[in-house]
Amino acid sequence: MKTLKEARLAAGKTQLDIQRDTGIFQTKLSLEENGSRSLTVLEMMTLERHLGTEINWVQQNPLTPEQQAELSQAIFNMSVKFGQLETLKFTSRFRSVSEMFKVLCRRTEQEEPLELPNYSEFQEGKQK
Repeated sequence: MKTLKEARLAAGKTQLDIQRDTGIFQTKLSLEENGSRSLTVLEMMTLERHLGTEINWVQQNPLTPEQQAELSQAIFNMSVKFGQLETLKFTSRFRSVSEMFKVLCRRTEQEEPLELPNYSEFQEGKQK
């Protein structure tokens, strides 16, 4: 697996090319490559698709033991209820359970194979 910078260079793309093609700002890409900030999971998934390779995720802000325990318990509960989710690589990218839930909702909005409420219903419930 490559770092974001290695993947970008291997694809022959500049940060400006990626900004133009994906809408992810050059400043965010630069900060990610320098380790100063981390992109969201959706941005990284977009970059992986665009560059055609898996990107090595190094978590910049490690979770506290309490947060890790909460996330592990939530993943276990979701696995019991909905079956095998995604790979550990996929689930370890999320900073919070709510971020993982939003992505799962977006992925299932059309077919809902996991019987999750779709993302728009999640947002409506949040606004009430």
